[in-house]
Amino acid sequence: MGCGANEERGKLVYESYCGTCHLAAKPGDLPKALWANSVLPDMASRLGLSINGYDPYAGIPWQEKAMMASINPYPSTPLISEEDYTLIHTYILAHAPEELRIDDRSGRTLSLDQFSSEIITIDQRTGGHTTFLGYDESSSSFTIGNIAGYLLSLNASRLDTLGKTYSPITAWSGIGTSGVLADVGVMAPSEMREGKISQVSADLVTNIKVDLHRPVYVLEQDLNNDGVQEILICEYGYYSGQLTLLEQTREDKYDARSLLNVPGTTRVIAQDMNHDGLTDLVVVVGQGNEGVYILYQTEGLHFTPEQVLKQNPLAGTSWMELVDYDHDGDMDLVLAQGDNADLSYTLKPYHGVRIFLNDGADQFTEAFFYPIFGATRVLARDFDEDGDIDLAVNAYFPDFDALPEESFVYLENVDAALFQFQARTFPDATRGRWITSEAGDYDGDGDLDIMLGSFTHTPTPVPPAIMENWNTVGTDMILLRNHLR
Repeated sequence: MGCGANEERGKLVYESYCGTCHLAAKPGDLPKALWANSVLPDMASRLGLSINGYDPYAGIPWQEKAMMASINPYPSTPLISEEDYTLIHTYILAHAPEELRIDDRSGRTLSLDQFSSEIITIDQRTGGHTTFLGYDESSSSFTIGNIAGYLLSLNASRLDTLGKTYSPITAWSGIGTSGVLADVGVMAPSEMREGKISQVSADLVTNIKVDLHRPVYVLEQDLNNDGVQEILICEYGYYSGQLTLLEQTREDKYDARSLLNVPGTTRVIAQDMNHDGLTDLVVVVGQGNEGVYILYQTEGLHFTPEQVLKQNPLAGTSWMELVDYDHDGDMDLVLAQGDNADLSYTLKPYHGVRIFLNDGADQFTEAFFYPIFGATRVLARDFDEDGDIDLAVNAYFPDFDALPEESFVYLENVDAALFQFQARTFPDATRGRWITSEAGDYDGDGDLDIMLGSFTHTPTPVPPAIMENWNTVGTDMILLRNHLR
């Protein structure tokens, strides 16, 4: 068999094994060294092969291994022949570049004139420890969760404690002092089910008896209009994960069931997508089979899932906004894509923010892409009140060496029809590592301000000077005060 035939067969075998459960990444999506030393050995282990002594369980505590055993991500019996794996290995390395080509991004940002930045200090500890931000319109307050498990409420005049729980808070769905919160249990990638969900009312925190797998988002919603709130939980997980529905059967009793059994569920939005009068669920997934699912409600809290957007597993999808960008009556998607740790850390030129337009039948087409390394969260709002959607993007994995200020980018919409945006940022963007953000009227003047939350427990390299600044100054949050009014 000639070289060309071998290469073609390698491509077919690769797409067959790695494109069945999710889109197969292109060889050109990662540098050759990352493929050879990290991604391909792990891929082989997932197919039941051991390559060059690679041990996927190295350094994992026995409790974690016990949890992984039930999922069996690394089977002991090969699922592929060594010959076929060699074809895959050869094909990928033959087409992978030595390094990824990065476009010139210098000098593309203007000053963030519409906003002024103000440092917000929550405590006296150095570094940033914010793990959640929300906004409560009823009290014009930002809700804050931190690594110590404190749930706080902040407005222009006071800071209050709403509750204290077990581990870092990652989600809150509530009004005033009452609601539901989630604490993640284990922040690092893990199969341990140590996350919790609790009801908060007047400083009383009551745990709901269900063990969760790294919950990162929670939504209270009456999905069937019976006057009783259901609870939706995105269990991000790791090798496994799911979207969980808690249905209240008695005042203090919930039945739990999985609505979508995939890892990486990051956010769920309740929206009637097919205009049949029933509330559907739009779910973004950022692990494995990345993309967006719509769970169409039929009746009695039963849902039919459909993946309406499938993304490259290296896309790093981290957040989703649902907006009618083009004012045609259906909901479009805005995604922040830039999760960049685990096995493939490198600057990825395809990370950034994307807009996908809905054709009216929930078929989505990419209409806009703006590259931002490590994009983590996007807020799609009309911040300047000119009738179109602007985008505020924070990046947890920016290029800290060359473009540290792009840890926050404000994309001002200057021509919605042509998707023309002007990028802006501000000098204090380097004062924290922005893991989360939220918009709300902080000062009660009628326009939308932006709050950024810093979490400096870094999983990837950061220049020593920046890290020293974080540890010395200790910025918890930054308020971007809107001066539109």
